[in-house]
Amino acid sequence: MDMVERYLQAVRYWLPVAERDDLVAELAEDIRSEVQEREREGGRPLGEEELRDLLQRHGHPLWVASRYVPQQWLIGPAVLPIYRQVLRWSLGCLAAIFVAAAVFVSVSAAPGRAGLTSPAAWVWNGVLWAFAYSGLLTLVFAWIERRHAAVKPTDRWDPAQAFELPQSPEHAQAAEAARIRVGAAGGLAGGAAFLAWWLGAWRFEPPAELLVRLTPIWRTLWWPILVLTVASMALAAVALVRPQPTRRRAALAFARDLLGAGVVAALLGAGELIEIVVPGAPAERVATLARTVNLSLLVTVAAFGLAYLAEAVRDLRRARGSAPIRHWAVRLLAGD
Repeated sequence: MDMVERYLQAVRYWLPVAERDDLVAELAEDIRSEVQEREREGGRPLGEEELRDLLQRHGHPLWVASRYVPQQWLIGPAVLPIYRQVLRWSLGCLAAIFVAAAVFVSVSAAPGRAGLTSPAAWVWNGVLWAFAYSGLLTLVFAWIERRHAAVKPTDRWDPAQAFELPQSPEHAQAAEAARIRVGAAGGLAGGAAFLAWWLGAWRFEPPAELLVRLTPIWRTLWWPILVLTVASMALAAVALVRPQPTRRRAALAFARDLLGAGVVAALLGAGELIEIVVPGAPAERVATLARTVNLSLLVTVAAFGLAYLAEAVRDLRRARGSAPIRHWAVRLLAGD
């Protein structure tokens, strides 16, 4: 009955939390009753092929779970569970990033920067970001609903295939190694691009009428950022060749995480990351533009800071041989 248990586990994942246990118990009873009836008729236990056919008639786990979700006008039941989960995680992380950045900048920014330390500014920009992101996410999922992108793969699925339902430990290890290699390759590519820019080999030239300068904090942190980038690229290169985590590598990654968190703290403490000059433009409009851009950059930097802290917790536990933290927020921030 391993296939049935994995099927029920997959259905359970997409069900409403409040009704999850009752609905899974009801579905399990229906499936087991049907299996027992067919075994009684055939006079023998069902084979793997017969059990697979039975589960296929019940439907894909996502479709089965969607029957218990109320109908929606813009986003249908096929993709609504995924939409709700992604939206909830994204807005939660966005709120945490804004709160962390606002608190840190408010207590560490230099006096006279009311545009960066005012709670009203952070609340207003947080609401705007939340509305903008929610709207964009809703449009994406509405387009998926209209294009029936979620329907096509559910027409052809096989309960016996490891990638269709929760995987065995062997398959999970192979998938984890592939995921680590993909992330390492992306980290190497991104690190190489940033390193080229940081060393001056590649430059971005803004329009002639717009002058953007980095504030002195970047000059102060030039060497720490260089070391952080090279260390991250080295760890990514090792992970690309040997994706299996080790305690020694986790210890090195923990040191890298602490350095990254220190760099983020220094950037947030500076308050302003860039200076903008627009010749001939009203000073008030230029100041408003600079505050908005700096606020966006501070939120982005705060996101990196939360990621470094989550990775530090993960890597420290790995270095000590402790069990990993399974909470979704820590895993999401740490890239797991």
